[in-house]
Amino acid sequence: MSTKRALLMKSLAWNSLKVQVPLHVIRTALVVGVIAVILGYMTAYQAALKDGHQHVAESLSALTYTAAIAAFTHDQPMTQDVLKGLLQNSYICRTRIQSDDGLLQVEQGQLHPSRACQPGLVIQLYSPFENERHIGQLRADIYRPAIQQRAFATAFNETLALLLLLLASTWASWRAIHRLLTRPMLKLAAQVHAIQPGSSQRLKPLMQHQRNELNRLADDINHLLETVEGTLSEERKLRTLIEALQHQYQSIFEYARTGIAMLDKQGRCTLANPAVAKMLRWNLKVDGPFCLWGDWIKETFQDAQSFSQLVTSALDTGRVMASDLPLQSPRNQTSWLNVSVSAHLPSGGQLVECVLIDISERKQREDATRYQAEHDPLTHLHNRASGIQTLENHLSGGLSTGALLLIDVDHFKQINDTFGHAAGDAVLIHLAKRMMSAARAADVIARLGGDEFLMGLLDTGEASNLSRILDRLLSQVTRPIEILPGVWECVGISVGVALFPQASLDITSLMSHADRAMYRVKQAGRCGYCIYDGEDFSEVQMKSLPTSLLMEAGHEPSS
Repeated sequence: MSTKRALLMKSLAWNSLKVQVPLHVIRTALVVGVIAVILGYMTAYQAALKDGHQHVAESLSALTYTAAIAAFTHDQPMTQDVLKGLLQNSYICRTRIQSDDGLLQVEQGQLHPSRACQPGLVIQLYSPFENERHIGQLRADIYRPAIQQRAFATAFNETLALLLLLLASTWASWRAIHRLLTRPMLKLAAQVHAIQPGSSQRLKPLMQHQRNELNRLADDINHLLETVEGTLSEERKLRTLIEALQHQYQSIFEYARTGIAMLDKQGRCTLANPAVAKMLRWNLKVDGPFCLWGDWIKETFQDAQSFSQLVTSALDTGRVMASDLPLQSPRNQTSWLNVSVSAHLPSGGQLVECVLIDISERKQREDATRYQAEHDPLTHLHNRASGIQTLENHLSGGLSTGALLLIDVDHFKQINDTFGHAAGDAVLIHLAKRMMSAARAADVIARLGGDEFLMGLLDTGEASNLSRILDRLLSQVTRPIEILPGVWECVGISVGVALFPQASLDITSLMSHADRAMYRVKQAGRCGYCIYDGEDFSEVQMKSLPTSLLMEAGHEPSS
């Protein structure tokens, strides 16, 4: 660990501005210096060479007139003086003057290697008196090593001066960069490194850079630090709020009275709150989220397929699907749940959110309301509308055989007038119970109103079966009834019967036929039944009642 840290610190030191800026300056200065030295040397060398040749040309030009006089007069001493004067120039190694007539030809030279003395300049000589008359030529050969040595010395001196100037400018540039840029940047970096994110620390102003970009950079960094501090402060507040909301939502999830469960595509419950265990009537002691595994759907709902269809529909359509479903119950009391299912698409795949609401009490109230709407409050039989509708539903189902009975209580008004309405109600209650006892479980019984009743005998089969049912009905109904304490009364009924489908399958027509049959029973003396088979009315079958209506208390007559 220490080796890695040492290597890291070494890398940071090497890559710091303190090291890299001088390196870049020196590297750039070296490249520029080499190029400048080479170009400067070449330029100075060429200039020195040119200057040497120019110097030779100027020397020849200065003695041209004297040489012309010497050539014109053929004056040997003058010629010697001219040549000696030219040889005073160290760049000239050999001189020569000759006339066109051949009478004058003088050459002088210095002791130099012949190969070092190269042909130089030739100047034509003209008569001093006649400018157009050519009389000879003056020639000077150049000692090239002297020119090159002089050119080299000049170029070297100039190059050395250039190099010194370049070094001085490089050092001055580095000092300026270090003072104006590197040092303040290092100070800024050290201050920024020492500042804790989100704290109130700020960069100190750079006193020597208050009017340049570095001070503006420090101001921008301070502004950025203020922004970061504000952002981090807001994030802390939001994080605190989110944690509080998360705790609140967790509390809502765990303590909600509504059941909440998350399911996967296979219907497995991956997460559920304690309310789910309570609603499903499971003997589970849970105080937090839990999971449901196994075939829990079939063990929970009476119609497991309906629940599975809700999940499938929610996944396929992406909409919220809801339905009321009954639960499996070991007791006779059926519990109901309102189940709302919606699909979610998190990163891990599809999930189904299931919200369960216990609606058992609502269902009980609905059932009670429906029962009150469909049943007679006194006898608890179907009321008129419910009874007719129930029988119509059976008729529309195409039953094979059956009978519609219209029942009217004989002399019921007399009982009401004699013993009061309480006695009349007691008679109706007893008659309703005895009708239910005489009927079968599939038969329909309804109170049409007052003392009129409707019975629908379903699937009676042969005519003998119907006769037995009617005889049993009359026997049950005509048994004595204790209408008041100590007061017994035998009550008869007149029954009109219409067979279906022989008479009709229309409830109105059947009731009309049964009403006419009942009228025949009343005409015949009451307490009996008459059957309409779609073609004719049968003979009225009568049931006799005891002659004495009033009996002593405590002595119920035999049936």
